[in-house]
Amino acid sequence: MRRTAQAIYAGGGIVSSVCHGACALINLQDADGNPLVQNRTVTGFPTVEERLAGVKSRVPFLLEAELRAKGAKDVRSTVPMTPHAVRDGRLITDRNPASTKAVSDLVLGALAETE
Repeated sequence: MRRTAQAIYAGGGIVSSVCHGACALINLQDADGNPLVQNRTVTGFPTVEERLAGVKSRVPFLLEAELRAKGAKDVRSTVPMTPHAVRDGRLITDRNPASTKAVSDLVLGALAETE
């Protein structure tokens, strides 16, 4: 999957994720070999929501911390468990399942720009 997502992005395509799907972005690289999320605004399931959902001790790592470790500018809305999605160019992410429509709208908007 990593090679596919990198090829899509390198070819001018859109890469997006929902909730914990941002885990797939952690090891993606740009054309220069830098983390794709480095200096990019992204979001994913935040640590506070891991705690509220009662899964913090059951996940292999905390997504928010991993994204930040790769240099991402992680953005969350201020109210936990509410919809929130962000777009940074062709990279589109959301923070939780409640955000699926928001990320879909951003993807559709990005696709419309490419027509």
